[in-house]
Amino acid sequence: MFWSKFGHKRVFNTIQLVGLASVYSFLTACGGADGNAEAQAIGIQDVAIAYIKRPTPRDQNGDIVNSDIRLPASFTAGGDLYLRARASAAAKLKNITRSITGGTGDVKGLNASYDGTRLVFSVRLEDPIPNDDVIPSWNLYEYNITTDTLRALLPAGIQEDGDDISPAYLPDDRIIFASTRQLGSKGIRLNEGKNGTFISVDENRRNSAFNLHLLDTDGSIKQVSFNPSHDLNPVVLSNGRVLFSRWDNMGNRSNVNLYTMNPDGTEVELYYGAHSHNTGQDANTPIQFVQPREMQDGRILALIRPFTTSFGGGDLIFINGKNYADNTQPVWSLQGSLSGTAQTVLKQSNVASNGISRNGYYNAVYPMLDGTNRYLMSWSACRIYENPADLSSRIIPCSLASNAQLNDPNAVAAPPSYGIFLVDADKDTQVPLLLPENDTIISEIVMAYDRDLPPVIFDKLPGVSEDINKGYADEGVGVLHIRSVYDFDGNFGAYGTSLPTMDNDGQPITIDTPAEMANPKNTVADDRPARFIRIIKAVDLPDRNTKRLAGTAFGRSAQQGMREIIGYAPIEPDGSVKIKVPANVPLTLSILDKDGHRISNRHQSWFKVKPGETLECVGCHVHNTNNQAGNKPHGRPDRSSTFNQGAATTGIGFPYSLDSMWAEIGETMAETRARQSCLPTNSSPCADLKPSTDLVYTDVWTDEVAANRSADTSFTIDYTDVPVSPLNAGTSTANACANGYNTTISSFTYCRIVINYPQHIQPIWEKARAAGSCISCHTATNLNHLNAAQLELTSNASDQNADHMTSYRELFFEDNGQDATGADIMILQDIVPTIDANNDGIPDQELVPDPSQTRFPSMSTAGARASLFMEMMTGQDLNNDGNVPVDTQGHSTMLTQSELKLITEWLDIGGQYYNDPFDANVPTN
Repeated sequence: MFWSKFGHKRVFNTIQLVGLASVYSFLTACGGADGNAEAQAIGIQDVAIAYIKRPTPRDQNGDIVNSDIRLPASFTAGGDLYLRARASAAAKLKNITRSITGGTGDVKGLNASYDGTRLVFSVRLEDPIPNDDVIPSWNLYEYNITTDTLRALLPAGIQEDGDDISPAYLPDDRIIFASTRQLGSKGIRLNEGKNGTFISVDENRRNSAFNLHLLDTDGSIKQVSFNPSHDLNPVVLSNGRVLFSRWDNMGNRSNVNLYTMNPDGTEVELYYGAHSHNTGQDANTPIQFVQPREMQDGRILALIRPFTTSFGGGDLIFINGKNYADNTQPVWSLQGSLSGTAQTVLKQSNVASNGISRNGYYNAVYPMLDGTNRYLMSWSACRIYENPADLSSRIIPCSLASNAQLNDPNAVAAPPSYGIFLVDADKDTQVPLLLPENDTIISEIVMAYDRDLPPVIFDKLPGVSEDINKGYADEGVGVLHIRSVYDFDGNFGAYGTSLPTMDNDGQPITIDTPAEMANPKNTVADDRPARFIRIIKAVDLPDRNTKRLAGTAFGRSAQQGMREIIGYAPIEPDGSVKIKVPANVPLTLSILDKDGHRISNRHQSWFKVKPGETLECVGCHVHNTNNQAGNKPHGRPDRSSTFNQGAATTGIGFPYSLDSMWAEIGETMAETRARQSCLPTNSSPCADLKPSTDLVYTDVWTDEVAANRSADTSFTIDYTDVPVSPLNAGTSTANACANGYNTTISSFTYCRIVINYPQHIQPIWEKARAAGSCISCHTATNLNHLNAAQLELTSNASDQNADHMTSYRELFFEDNGQDATGADIMILQDIVPTIDANNDGIPDQELVPDPSQTRFPSMSTAGARASLFMEMMTGQDLNNDGNVPVDTQGHSTMLTQSELKLITEWLDIGGQYYNDPFDANVPTN
């Protein structure tokens, strides 16, 4: 038995292999064979080693196909799982999966049980009919080493319901795995009255999204993560939590970071890497974090690599994730301090301008938890063709190639030749255990031996776990609590607004804490820039077999996908928020001013809550680039602190506030208001926790006598005056949104703000008004067209793109200036490149649209405050550039508050043409 770190452990002596470089260079050039005689000397001869080996993937033309992290369901025929019972040349090598793959399937996602007797992995068979629409799925399998038996973990009837990959054992013998089954997401869509049959695609709209699922010992399956893009590579840490790689792929962000969570999906936290993607070997090539494994000292051993790379290769690194959430150095070095953020184990070294990695490629890693700083890894040396113009020429190792050959821009890397090596990081030794084979990739390695079980983290259940609220769980909601939106990584931030310097008694004040901001003697509501929070939900997008959405369905930009607005809540004077949100759906948020304009950058991370769970957030995060040890990373409560300490005493906890708003010590204003709202004596308990589809403000805090001022004026901005309401009440509860969230489960299930441009925005331009409708002026058939900002707001199909109305294209896209008849305003211009057809020395000319008359878009998908249109319609300097457009036609009084709210929220979420992929009129192809 291989003893674990808490039992008796053997003492191993590592060796320095003299002349390894030259010997290995020869083997990798010519090919090698399984086995080596060093295992006994390095002390792992009694340990079973399992690995996955496959041919180098190639396309139909025989060209090597680059590996892509974003394609986790990729398939390479010829992949199989191998087991060597002992790390010895004499030990028998067994192909475990050939009996079911026939040598034409593929295997991935390998892990071992804690007692070392079982292996779990995924298998996909070759497609028997490649030209049809049916593709075999990836299925979970388990191999029992002791009994030499192989079995599928799921019955045949449900195997094809999705792709199942990356399985790992939990300490209670359940299995966590990545899957496209999306069982929870489908059920939620059905509950919302939507299509629940399809498998949603990732945010790039190319492939089915993988989320983490649990396979219970009774065979039941449940979804535990709800990222719109992939969650992959789950492993269990020594504390019982699950570490995994998440593809954060919202908006202009596309990175794979490390996250942790409890096995049941609660307490999801960013673990490492959100702002460390330019710190690899080449700072200009962003790296991603995959295949994490925990070392005995708590560091994480992981592979870093670009999204797409030849041979699946990358660098191996140590990550000090317990103390850091991001890298502190611009580039990792081999000599990096073990107490620092991260250090390389082995590096690809210089990647030449021709794309060849001089030190080869690392593909998989597995730490030896034996008290040593050793691990197994698969590695392929750098090799090139001697004659790059002739791929049948001799292959030579880069260590024997000349500088001229290595620097040749036409140099061609030879196919990989991966082997398995034992690396001792302390002694800087690398010993071969499995000699490399030509044109072969070894993608995963595990050691099957007895390991200590991590603690079991039991599922948090309503009525059982004290931090899961049963009432909220029954409603299908959780709670979001932000201590202060003015907390920017421990620094006071006020969204660029000038704050008052005198209090209500005329005394000088300085506002640099939440308590000072909240004091009604210091500020009135209009002094506080952050007034509301908007909760936004991702819309699941169908696969192309279900509905082939055209790119035009998303409008000017598809970067934000499609979005629904869950609702709004007021931000309390100290910047705190506490609000119910629907459970098990991907959510994000925006911070708004009093008019509902987004004043924060887009929050480029999804969060979710389990039913009954409360998600605690300190505040907002800016991630300074130095990220020193005291940093406060996004989503890491263990590394965060807050300067919003809440009420100083129990009782009247907030100065100059009403006696009725008594607080418990340490409570934020939002906590106090929520607690009092939930008193059972209230006519509608917890009403203040429900989101609203309206912007509703009521001053519940100001003591007018003590603060020496009147209470702030209450107001509501709703959809009363819009031509067509965007409230989606679903099919079962038609009035669910009638007065905001006026019921419990039905409103959270059905009530959404869903904005489609043709249905909800275009009617605003056509609405009859005292001064006439918008299109009465803004139309090509009106003689005043030239004086109407060259803007046409008709619903006719655009001559630029027939999928869009003319008005949408005119608002978001540049266009030529037009005369009163609608024709382009033209001028004569020299032909470019210059043509003088009659050789008279005068360049020929042509009629072209007059560039001085070009109409530029007045709306921006960046949001309302970035849109000139909104400045014109409100008379405000929304982008803070010191200028307000000249309004000679009285536009700032034309639209109602309701209409401005609708346009504002639509622009803030991305200005999409449609936000309902199943609308009957959505463009398809």
